[in-house]
Amino acid sequence: MNLLKIKNETLMLSVKLGIVTALAGLLLGVVSTVTRGPIAREEAARTQAAMRAVLPKADQFEEHAIPAGYPLVVALSMGKASGKTIGCNVTVSSQGYGGPVVFMVGIDASGVIQGLKVLSHTETPGLGANASTQWFQDRFKNASGTVEIVKQAAEPSQGGSSKSTEAQAVSSATTTAAGTASAIANEISNSDDEDSDAPAPAPANGAGGTTKVQAITGATITSRAVARGVNEALKMFREQLKGEMSQ
Repeated sequence: MNLLKIKNETLMLSVKLGIVTALAGLLLGVVSTVTRGPIAREEAARTQAAMRAVLPKADQFEEHAIPAGYPLVVALSMGKASGKTIGCNVTVSSQGYGGPVVFMVGIDASGVIQGLKVLSHTETPGLGANASTQWFQDRFKNASGTVEIVKQAAEPSQGGSSKSTEAQAVSSATTTAAGTASAIANEISNSDDEDSDAPAPAPANGAGGTTKVQAITGATITSRAVARGVNEALKMFREQLKGEMSQ
């Protein structure tokens, strides 16, 4: 009798647990369905905002197929203004210290960097995470020559005659800075139009030469990750996309 009672209680408990599990699964499914749309719209809005930030002269963006041979590139779009292609936005994912560092770089038709924005990362706060600060990202605007990572920012030459543009790196993250600089160097150094009249927001010794970016101290891996990504983005622009720009 007691054994039968125990079996019945066990069976009832199993049934109750099964019902609770099923209801929980159903509820999670409903929540996922309800939130999927808003999350996707929010993500699309963030992407559009980043596109406008790094290529501000464009009034619309068109998705473009990613050419083969550039494994770090995860998204590509062409920026247009009044129907003319005036540049591109390249999103890359490069392995940092704590995980992938995903960022977008905007390049105009003449090979000049218009902006760089870190979209996501899992780097150490106060170190590699400093690469996402606005003041650091702005250092790369208007770079039109080679970008070089240095441990200490070089002193501007007298009279501003030196052919280098210096971008100060984020304190504590060498790898991040290196990554950003290296990519820009690859693309810009091969550009036909140096846009030498464009003012550089970073301490500048002259346009069209070398942009020196001080590495972020204490985060070499992060800095190099960004460098690899930027270099690949600019290399792809030079090799595959420059001919698609409107003249």
